[in-house]
Parts: sequence; structure tokens; C-alpha cells
Amino acid sequence: MTRRTPEARHSGSMQDIVDFGANSAEEITKTVVSLPLRMLERTGLFGEAGAQLRRIQDGVIGAVYDSVREVNHRVCEFARDVLAEVGPKPGEAPPVERAPTA
Repeated sequence: MTRRTPEARHSGSMQDIVDFGANSAEEITKTVVSLPLRMLERTGLFGEAGAQLRRIQDGVIGAVYDSVREVNHRVCEFARDVLAEVGPKPGEAPPVERAPTA
């Protein structure tokens, strides 16, 4: 088992949370947006075109959320880099805040 540094564990969990949010939003969007198409498909007026429209729609939604995930990954990388710059270096103890003396 590979051990990860605290920074890697933290950024991994942050990325997991962000990915979970994007994946959940994508699934919700697909469900809500597909409702009108399902209703139209049930009428039988569109035949195979309804299923084709749904596939196209799912592809478009998937492409949009792939872009959202890519942006989210870059933001997480940026946050990790910023935190690495301002936080303690590996092997260093974090700074201790001391109460002001009077």
C-alpha cells in the first residue's frame, strides 16, 4: 500500500468531493432534462428520432460536465499549490499561535 503525504490525502479528498458534486449535478441534469423527451417518446410521434435526440442530449450534457470537471480539477490543483506555499513544509511543525502577553 502506498502512503500519501498529508497534502496528497487532503487534495485527494477535496478532489473526490468536487468530482462527486459534479457527477451528482450531471445525473440530476440528465434526469430533469430528459423528462420532456420521455413524454414525447411515449406519444410515439417521433419514433426512433426520440431515442436519437436523447442520445444527443446526453452527449451534450456529458460534454458540458466534462468541461466543468476539468475546470474543477484545475481549481483543486491551484488550491493545493497555494496551500503548499503558505502551509508548513514536509517535516516542519505547523506554527503555534501564542496569546499576546500584557
